[in-house]
Amino acid sequence: MQPDFLDGADYLGTAVTDGYLCNVWEKVDTIWYYEDVHTKRPVRWDFYDGISTHVITFEVGAVLLDDSVTQAPAHCFNQEIKNM
Repeated sequence: MQPDFLDGADYLGTAVTDGYLCNVWEKVDTIWYYEDVHTKRPVRWDFYDGISTHVITFEVGAVLLDDSVTQAPAHCFNQEIKNM
């Protein structure tokens, strides 16, 4: 059953995103909503303008995403600090 805020949305089926099997809905070509099939918790939101928001929870000792998703790229740490 879809969440109330998705009234009028089209169910697109399931897809795996961020390591979760998700139900996927699309509403008025502006938002795509992904929820975990098992827990019904939100996992990801995609918007018409290309913005994608991933819902992250923190669990001690849990490893769900690889470093390429959660770690800033190395070049972010190799810049010299310039005095202004």
